[in-house]
Amino acid sequence: MRPALAVVELREADDAAAGELWPAGIDRTLHAATEERAHLLLARFHSPRH
Repeated sequence: MRPALAVVELREADDAAAGELWPAGIDRTLHAATEERAHLLLARFHSPRH
């Protein structure tokens, strides 16, 4: 789960740098994990088939 937590930290830093004042109202860890799974799925679709 380390990559998901790293994404959460990066997202928080990005939000702070962008001046976002209101929280999105979703669990950031769940959001990061879902985003990571989506990227893995996209990578599987993009990879050449054997």
